[in-house]
Amino acid sequence: MLETERLAAQEPKSGKVLISPKDTEKMTSSQNEASAFRITVQPSARTFTADAGETILAAAIRQGIGMPYGCKDGACGSCKCRKLEGSVVHGAHQSKALSEEEEANGFILSCCGVAQSDLVLESRQVTEAGALPVRKMPTRVSLLEKKSHDVMLLRLQLPASENFAYHAGQYVEFILQGGVRRSYSMANAPHTQADCGGLELHIRHLPGGTFTDQVFGALKEKDILRIEGPYGSFFLREDSDKPIVLLAAGTGFAPLKAIIEHMQLRGSTRPTTLYWGGRRPQDLYLDAWVKARLLEKKIEVENRISGKPLLLSGDSDKIQQIFVNLIDNAIKFNKTGGKILLSADQGPEGVTVTIEDTGIGIPEESLGRIFERFFRVDKARSKELGGTGLGLAIVKHIMEAHGGHATCQSTPGQGSRFS
Repeated sequence: MLETERLAAQEPKSGKVLISPKDTEKMTSSQNEASAFRITVQPSARTFTADAGETILAAAIRQGIGMPYGCKDGACGSCKCRKLEGSVVHGAHQSKALSEEEEANGFILSCCGVAQSDLVLESRQVTEAGALPVRKMPTRVSLLEKKSHDVMLLRLQLPASENFAYHAGQYVEFILQGGVRRSYSMANAPHTQADCGGLELHIRHLPGGTFTDQVFGALKEKDILRIEGPYGSFFLREDSDKPIVLLAAGTGFAPLKAIIEHMQLRGSTRPTTLYWGGRRPQDLYLDAWVKARLLEKKIEVENRISGKPLLLSGDSDKIQQIFVNLIDNAIKFNKTGGKILLSADQGPEGVTVTIEDTGIGIPEESLGRIFERFFRVDKARSKELGGTGLGLAIVKHIMEAHGGHATCQSTPGQGSRFS
């Protein structure tokens, strides 16, 4: 019996149905609860709800759950995952994305699948709750540099007070007028943000494109763009020592560049093969960067810092940034088969940390300026390797903020020693 019929039966004399506002609220609430299904994703144990008729992917995105996807149109299969419990019906999709056999074996497409009951899904690409927060923020265009006739390297400066955490390989969404969004992967690893001045992205021009026409036309340095992120489940899982194959075409190289930088920072020894294709040689717009990174893999790092605790007071994140910037420079400007030496000593006035390399060295006339903002000893080489001239200036600023100082000794052709 429907609720209105039950109420009418309780009023036989007048024949009127009396429904109070509270009754209406209860009915509406009951209907909404009945039409909202709870979805759990394993093994991360992330949960969210999907409204009646709402696709699983749309509900996940609305509630900040980073489920994998590509086309959002049932054509690519990137959002495919396994259904462990519950019932799902699919909208229109292509058989190459989800075959009848796969569907019979419990696989679904979240982009066009609609829950008919509470669900338990398996998607190992979904990260645990609280891993990295998704944030909206304004950014300022700090660099627009054409790498080929149809590829623009875009650098975004973040707000000074913001610390943007993400995994190498993830992406951000640009929020354009009218709520239109466009997604692009970060092309630099998180630890390089200080030296790069923020985020690096590679934009390919698609004539007629809402965003790319703007990037290759009206957009200029110092313009403000709003972004939201990080998103995506494409990042390196470090609980394995299996070989890695990195495959990209065109600007699909961007997230792979970030992953390579991250792997080199971590000193990863996993065998890795990069396949980067294009229709013509100029499509490999950072070929020199790739070749330089291949040489860096032969650099040896010797750590002479003992296990004895070193006592100092300060901001641990800022102090870590000192190490990141100096070691990154020692890698960039080292020689094939070179060496990096790390050491630290506790003295009466504090801790002295030394990072030495066997790299190309710094000319004597430049030593007095290397800690200046935007100063680059070899502009052509720094530009090729992605440097902005900010790394050492940041080191000096952090050191002085902690009551210390930074020094450098260097011999051209033999290497440098930073303390």
